[in-house]
Amino acid sequence: MKAFRTLLAEQTDPGILRITLNRPERLNAIDEEMITELHHAVSEIEKGCPETYRAVILSGAGRGFCSGGDLAAFQAKTQEDKKALKTYISKFHWFAQRWYELPLPTIACLHGHAAGGGAALSLLCDIRLAAPDTSIRFSFSRMGLIPDLGSHYLLPQLLGRAKALELLYLGTPVAANEALDMGLVNQVLPAEQLEQRAMEMAQQLASGPFEVFRISKQLLQQGMNSSLAEVLELEIMHQTNRFKSEEFQIASRQFFGLKK
Repeated sequence: MKAFRTLLAEQTDPGILRITLNRPERLNAIDEEMITELHHAVSEIEKGCPETYRAVILSGAGRGFCSGGDLAAFQAKTQEDKKALKTYISKFHWFAQRWYELPLPTIACLHGHAAGGGAALSLLCDIRLAAPDTSIRFSFSRMGLIPDLGSHYLLPQLLGRAKALELLYLGTPVAANEALDMGLVNQVLPAEQLEQRAMEMAQQLASGPFEVFRISKQLLQQGMNSSLAEVLELEIMHQTNRFKSEEFQIASRQFFGLKK
């Protein structure tokens, strides 16, 4: 993975990539340089998956995960014509789709503020772990903006329509334990255990059957917009292929205690 200015990217364990948003002086607000580098990171992951990368951990440096889009950068863009502003915003949304559709498991480690686009960014990850000081806030309406990065699609999938609209309308901060209770995060852990737990999960995922994880993620996402019949048909197709796979043959021989 190449070196970045606004991100830290390191592979400390086989198959595991750790990406850290690294603008702590701005609470990791995403500006044009960071979104460009995030696109580059996605391209590198896509090229290196699954030979080099099989799981990704996303976190933020300093006092919080991410405060969202850099409003100073957006304010500057409002001085340009509408077409230029739309092109800039589209760059963020194209990243959101690319990250969401990565074919490998992604884990977000949240601490401090995850606000606005930072809260939305966390939703794009498959699993969210949170420290006790985490505060998640969809604060767009306070700025006269609509939530973006797919929030209107992803949040109702997690919380249902009524709760999602409550958070999007009011922009009320959600504390870690409340987020856990409503299903917005998967686990809340002491801050000193957060990275360790993320790494344990990533190690388990990186050493597991990559193709199974890829297919399950794809089917789950397709299922959100498909009928049960369509999902069952896709499951039949993929499961037929999996029963013919070398991974299944090896696992079944081990299960039945056979050597060959």
